[in-house]
Amino acid sequence: MCGIVGYIGQRQAADLLVAGLRRLEYRGYDSAGVAVVNGELSVRKKEGKVDGLARLLEASPLHGTVGMGHTRWATHGAPTDLNAHPHESADGRFAMIHNGIIENYGPLRDQLREKGHTFKSETDTEVLVHFVDQIQQETGLPLAESIRQALTQVVGAYGIVAVSRDEPDQLIVARNGSPLLLGIGDGENFVASDASPFIEYTRNVVYLTDGEMAIVRRDGYDVMSIEGAPVAKEVHALEWELEQIEKGGFEHFMLKEIMEQPTALENAMRGRVRPEEGVIKLGGLEEVLPQLREAERIVICACGTSWHAGLVGEYLIERFARLNVEVEYASEFRYRNPVLTPGKDVVLVISQSGETADTLAAVRQAKAAGVLTLGLCNAVGSTIARETDAGVYLHAGPEIGVASTKAFTAQVTVLAQIALLLGTERGVLSEEDLRTNLDALAAIPAQLHSVLAQDDRIQQIARDYRLASNFLYLGRRRAQAEGDQLHPRRGLPRGRDEARPDRAHRPLYAGRVYRDARGDVREGGVEHRGGRRPRRLDPRDHGRRQPRPRPPRRDGHRDPEDGRRLRAAPDGRAAAAPQLPHRRHARLQRGHAAQPRQVRHGRVVRRAVWLVLLLAGCAHTPAPGD
Repeated sequence: MCGIVGYIGQRQAADLLVAGLRRLEYRGYDSAGVAVVNGELSVRKKEGKVDGLARLLEASPLHGTVGMGHTRWATHGAPTDLNAHPHESADGRFAMIHNGIIENYGPLRDQLREKGHTFKSETDTEVLVHFVDQIQQETGLPLAESIRQALTQVVGAYGIVAVSRDEPDQLIVARNGSPLLLGIGDGENFVASDASPFIEYTRNVVYLTDGEMAIVRRDGYDVMSIEGAPVAKEVHALEWELEQIEKGGFEHFMLKEIMEQPTALENAMRGRVRPEEGVIKLGGLEEVLPQLREAERIVICACGTSWHAGLVGEYLIERFARLNVEVEYASEFRYRNPVLTPGKDVVLVISQSGETADTLAAVRQAKAAGVLTLGLCNAVGSTIARETDAGVYLHAGPEIGVASTKAFTAQVTVLAQIALLLGTERGVLSEEDLRTNLDALAAIPAQLHSVLAQDDRIQQIARDYRLASNFLYLGRRRAQAEGDQLHPRRGLPRGRDEARPDRAHRPLYAGRVYRDARGDVREGGVEHRGGRRPRRLDPRDHGRRQPRPRPPRRDGHRDPEDGRRLRAAPDGRAAAAPQLPHRRHARLQRGHAAQPRQVRHGRVVRRAVWLVLLLAGCAHTPAPGD
């Protein structure tokens, strides 16, 4: 998930590059760097956050109107200053930044070492730089042609940008498996992993596809294949606004995107869901409706959050369209030999970015099998959107937060629309049922808004349970699985999701004990075994497992509302003190699972029986002949 940004124009490149890298921080990284050309090629790079790079540039500024920047997620070598990008050639003539993995970098490095090359870093990117340098030394070709020849001999995924002090009026760009697009401006042009770094300067973009490279100048660009054949590209206009990629007064992007969900769902349904007419219309599927009517199976392929949305979509399509649906991990689908029948099977892929590598591979495998492919994406003009036969856009707006929020709910909303459309086209959904469900679908944004209006209450619940060591999500239709996935993404303890009816057939676990925000000890319930009725173990409930309260301290009294002890504060007012459990619950404070009394007594009885049997065996004297 490294980030790339490049610029050539009239503006000072360094400040623009740093600002662009800040907007790519959501992709994750461990170091950052920039290179700027101004007569000489100058590089600054730093382990850690972009802020550290910014401080380095304040102490040692760079001036120039051509440059590139990179945020690195370590794959080869530790996150250090030396391993950070950009990487320079041995003589400092050119530098390169790279996303992806060069799979045959080991043999290439050995060959280059035999020819006298030495390496400063542990990265595969530096090997590619030296390989290009070797080709240029041997052939005397321009940098762009040397890069093209080098890329025909490497194996792996890459998105690269290169700049040269000897050819300072161009950026050289290439893509294979790692997203890159060009931003087309007036007297200036941009390169980036996505449009967020340059959206305030231009909304005109050119999407590069795998196996393409480009030479970008101030006044234009040329696109060609890796084999050298010219490629004509279409310029697309982005629908994004600058405000959509800013925090807009929120503390962070995830909170902003949670609050944007009602609007995102309205956009996902605008012009498509028409309850007053009793009609649902998805323009992106109109051309393939005859094939969808005859389909016998839909295979949904996705990864992560999109896979969870697909699980919900399975229920919806089977319920409303009475069509067999299977949901596959795209990462597994691409590495096996699935049985796909042209004319009968349809592969529907889901991806927020439209660039997910495993999902894209699933699309290509399905197309090779000759089946119809549908794409459900948020990013307009993305690779999956271009390569699928038909599809539907989410129109949820850019999602910057790593943990998906509005994209997930928009995906489920669009899948519901697809299910209703298929049910109508296949004649299994009556007009009355269609109107009823369209009314319910159209009402969801208002209902969601009423839930989000309880922001203060939701925050209080989060504070109360933030110290919990585990979370268990119960629900139907697999929507609870997304909550389980969100926990580790936000640095919280791992959750578990299970279908609600399955709880009666699952192993039983003692409840975890923890302290809430007030310092009170809280304990979850213990599940029952073998169909027996469960016993509540929550100390907040009345019962024999409730800890005996300790007597109040002499310097305070009990609060009449919740029974907590109050101590005198320095100013004379009574202050609440956290209630400590009885001493027999001391081990609960250390986070061990609570055990009900009957479990402890049962263990004692079993040990006593075994002891009696052991003593009886020892006391038995064998008789002759035994």
